Amino acid sequence: MTSQIEAGAIDSIGAAVRATFESASISGTRFPFGKSVRKFCNPGTYGADGGFVFVQNPTADELLKSYNWLTREIGDVAPFDVVARVYAHNPLAWWILWRSADATREAPEMAGLATYVPLNTEGLAALRRGEFHPRDPDLGFVARAGEDPRALYLWGLVAHGLSDLAGKLVGHAIGLDVYEQLPMIGTIGTQEGLDALRRSTKSANDAAELKIGSTFEIRLPPKHIAHQREMRVWEGERIPSIARDGIPSTSLQCR
Repeated sequence: MTSQIEAGAIDSIGAAVRATFESASISGTRFPFGKSVRKFCNPGTYGADGGFVFVQNPTADELLKSYNWLTREIGDVAPFDVVARVYAHNPLAWWILWRSADATREAPEMAGLATYVPLNTEGLAALRRGEFHPRDPDLGFVARAGEDPRALYLWGLVAHGLSDLAGKLVGHAIGLDVYEQLPMIGTIGTQEGLDALRRSTKSANDAAELKIGSTFEIRLPPKHIAHQREMRVWEGERIPSIARDGIPSTSLQCR
């Protein structure tokens, strides 16, 4: 299944996302080492093959393109209008993994994506009670932009050979002090996902009891956290925020 949406609708989604970014506070610094940095703007690093990979929130056009890709790979996680609504509410919901030759980030190619519903306290409680509906989340259960989430519901992950790195980069974007404490909860939708969880050291579930359709929870093991903190990270470009009511803004936002 693929999704189609009119150009006008894409424009309106883009406007909502831009407004969300402008209202959210993003802090950080531009050093390539990030142990003490709370949040990185579009963090990137070099992979084992020598190529550079980085995560970035999509434009409206990229959101649709990556949604269609995710749908082809693992199925329909939610209708596109629901995805767009959650993403406009909180951009932590959708990250594209890009690959380029080096840290200049020139001519990048889409290499994967990581998608979540960032839950607030009420959302995590609803999930534990079985009252959270991932195909149409109540926005009252979704953390607002700029608000630290209490858990991440994993909508879907496509990053062949790069899923571990993608998760670590998203961690640097969210802020390691927050990300390392978050439970990550999802539902197993494919045999490939089931096999990966059975091999993983991050699963908080009994691997033998997992099956397609099972709910799983991931907690980051100490070795993963240590590498995540020690890895070298390059931050993306920041630009001045758009002025409001004719008053120039002194804050910066991710490009």
